[in-house]
Amino acid sequence: MKKFFLTLFLLSLAPLAANAQSAAERLVVMGGPITEIAFALGAEGSIVASDKTSLYPPQAQKLPSVGVYRAISSEGVLSVNPTKIISGSGLGPAAAVKQLQASGIPLIIVENPKSEKTLFAAIEKLGRELAREKEAEALAVKIRAQFAEVKKLASGRPAPGVVFLMGMGGAASAAGGETQADGIIALAGGRNLFGEFRGYKPVSEEAILKAAPDVILVASHSTQGDVSAPADPKTYLKRYGFKSLDTLAKTRVVPIDMGEFLIIGPRAGETSIKLAEIFFPK
Repeated sequence: MKKFFLTLFLLSLAPLAANAQSAAERLVVMGGPITEIAFALGAEGSIVASDKTSLYPPQAQKLPSVGVYRAISSEGVLSVNPTKIISGSGLGPAAAVKQLQASGIPLIIVENPKSEKTLFAAIEKLGRELAREKEAEALAVKIRAQFAEVKKLASGRPAPGVVFLMGMGGAASAAGGETQADGIIALAGGRNLFGEFRGYKPVSEEAILKAAPDVILVASHSTQGDVSAPADPKTYLKRYGFKSLDTLAKTRVVPIDMGEFLIIGPRAGETSIKLAEIFFPK
């Protein structure tokens, strides 16, 4: 009988030991989508620093910053005494990465999600690395249900042609394939009309007119209102010197908040539903 109660006592201590281990862990998490997933999995109590691209949730901005993960200083990262370093793909420069690897502190690289497949892969990997597999599974179930809602909105309707524009150096660049913009367009049931090239490339007004998009998404730092409200093309496109796009009578121009819509992470289900409601109006 004593042995039985001793076993029960030891089992009751197991969760306490796990919590103590979690509390002792000191995580540096870098890269907007990766940090956002870590917070969504409930690891915020162990995160001691993040980088300047980690803007959501707001708590992430209150953490000490180690710079931008694509151009970090190994000394800055190590100065917060981390027990584990987790970063999105693209961590650099190479010399700093080698120094971090040489430190002996576990360095985990997670591919920045740009599609449904890579999103769930990132959630699963972070779930393992943070010992939060159940939380990762629950998050994936929630997002899959939201993606199913998008399919209902798009059911039986043709995929709209979409162009995503971002200002770069005063000129307009369109999002091509293998970008977060391309990924969120696809998740919302749209078709990226410039998806044949990779990354962002300058685009002319003539090219957009020829593509004849159903929707033009314009990158904004803040929508300052309802994202679904169509904008006056002259208001959002005159910065690029475009003068004739308003001749596309059926084209809707919609500003979208980059901080919300260009992060394929825990909010991707919500943002894809919002975009789907734009792409497939009732």
